[in-house]
Amino acid sequence: MAKTVAFLYGLGEGNWHSRQFRQLLEASGYLVVQDPSKADILITHSGGSLLISPEYAARTVLVINHTYWPGRSLVSSHWRRQQHGLRTYGFRWARLTAMNCLYLFKLNHTIKLAKSWPRRAQTIPRADSLRLTFIRTQHDEFCDTVALLSS
Repeated sequence: MAKTVAFLYGLGEGNWHSRQFRQLLEASGYLVVQDPSKADILITHSGGSLLISPEYAARTVLVINHTYWPGRSLVSSHWRRQQHGLRTYGFRWARLTAMNCLYLFKLNHTIKLAKSWPRRAQTIPRADSLRLTFIRTQHDEFCDTVALLSS
């Protein structure tokens, strides 16, 4: 039986952002499911890591660019991200930002993330049986490895 994978997206993110990743997973024999409570593996990006629930069945969690940076506001981090993205990627970044803005209108997801921020920003649920793998980009405006490990 194929391993099941679910995505937990950050603010302003959704299926459009992971379409190529999902296709590669399916081509490799994984089954991508929408319900994270039914997945063997969770893949989170940015603020999606705030939505990890200890009740989920997944024992493997891949956390890509966790959103938290101790001592820096979310607004400040987001501003730095926009500046870097525009300088580095130009038009492609503008298209990505437009898609992020469209996903903000998925209000149930946006509200769920907003509610989780104050109480969950510094922690990711830990369990002895939970295998967490963190992936960071070389230049990340939201958090660096030292800040993440010290939190």
